[in-house]
Amino acid sequence: DSQIVRPEDHWPPFYSFLITPFFKILGKNAFAAKIPSVFISCLLFPFVVYALAEILSGSWIIGLAAGLHILLYPEFFRHSLYCLSDITFAFMVCTTVVLILKGTKNPRFYYPMGIAMGLAYYAKGTGLILIPAYVISYLILRFTKQIEQRDLQSDAEQHASELVSGVCVSHYRN
Repeated sequence: DSQIVRPEDHWPPFYSFLITPFFKILGKNAFAAKIPSVFISCLLFPFVVYALAEILSGSWIIGLAAGLHILLYPEFFRHSLYCLSDITFAFMVCTTVVLILKGTKNPRFYYPMGIAMGLAYYAKGTGLILIPAYVISYLILRFTKQIEQRDLQSDAEQHASELVSGVCVSHYRN
């Protein structure tokens, strides 16, 4: 296309997809363009931060404090009034982390985690840089989970071997 003077410049498409329904309903104006960012920053992002803090701390009170902090932080609210992809990107990254942590306990969360990871990339191209971090964190969590399972399994094997040896010794004595 001759109108594109710098083809290497591109905007992340995810926020554009979020704006489209509001443009269709309310028309192409600044208010309609800001609705997705305000919705994410005021409702969805505090909830995801709540869930993340609750998972990491094990306390709903700490989760609530973290979610309220995101909701009431003035600088965060100021950024939500601009049509930037930063809020959406941060929301998708935190959603991915929550789903990774939930996936270590229940593998069915890995599919939504992959979707959130892809949407984080579509929210901002720098999300591509985080993919190795996601893989490394998954491997670390998986390795520590295997160690915990191995420890539990070795405890069970130890109890079973003690039971078998006890039966053998008692049978030998009689």
